[in-house]
Amino acid sequence: MKKYNHLNGWLNINKPYRVSSFKTIYLVKKILNIKKIGHAGTLDPLATGVLPVALGEATKAISYIFESEKSYKFSVTWGAQTSTDDIEGEIIKSTIKRPSKNHIINAIKNYIGEIMQIPPDYSAVKTNGERAYKLARKGQSIKLNEKKVHIFELYLDKIIDNDTAVFFMRCSKGTYVRSLVRDIGKELGVFAHVKSLHRTSVGDFVEKNSISLDQLKELNHNFSTKDLILPILSPINKSKLIDVSENCKDKLINGIKIPFQTKTLNCPKEGDFILTKCLNNPVAICLFQDGILNPKRVFNI
Repeated sequence: MKKYNHLNGWLNINKPYRVSSFKTIYLVKKILNIKKIGHAGTLDPLATGVLPVALGEATKAISYIFESEKSYKFSVTWGAQTSTDDIEGEIIKSTIKRPSKNHIINAIKNYIGEIMQIPPDYSAVKTNGERAYKLARKGQSIKLNEKKVHIFELYLDKIIDNDTAVFFMRCSKGTYVRSLVRDIGKELGVFAHVKSLHRTSVGDFVEKNSISLDQLKELNHNFSTKDLILPILSPINKSKLIDVSENCKDKLINGIKIPFQTKTLNCPKEGDFILTKCLNNPVAICLFQDGILNPKRVFNI
């Protein structure tokens, strides 16, 4: 039987270009020789940047990272809309028109705040039980529903030339940069697609603290890998955490329900899933119902 390293926590990986998120965590798994691994917030193969990677028991807390705000730096090519809304697709609409700086600045103001957005046809959104990108590849007609997203910050970073501009965006989960660029291009009457996309943050995971796969491989050979790993609870929003006593901890890890007695501001709502902790260590993910914390997933650390 293969012997694995027992590592629990988070790595802030800087995903490389033209490597899928799945392939990235497979490579991390191979480098560190661990059994359980996962990631929060999928990036397209063409995208680069921050990819939070969960190791071991941290995989149980991935859903708490999905809720985090994200930020991106991306470049846009004007004059053409593609089938995939990025450089991978075929050009389906084009024009010789190009937008002025003032037109761009005025147009993007309409996309700051709460907006409705239709995901790209080439996305992982399910329609009739199948991923949209699979249907698109088969040439089938796709009609995806609008969804509400929130863009907290969006600005023009710089203009490279008449055909290319760079933007920065900070947004809620589920926001598609490709959809945003497609819609801005249509509003400007010039069409547009994403040329490059780089994620600069996911919640507390920021680019300046990220590590490449090559760096991980080198450091893993020369230093203790544990020095690179963030504790399981470190990136979790404090409003999602509830402290419990040692006595309650023992009950929860043995599958015993306990009454909710905490008098903090983090009072859960009926039906919420709460991550409980004791002395800064995760205990269990509990369902809150009728004043009771019911342990559903226990952390084995």
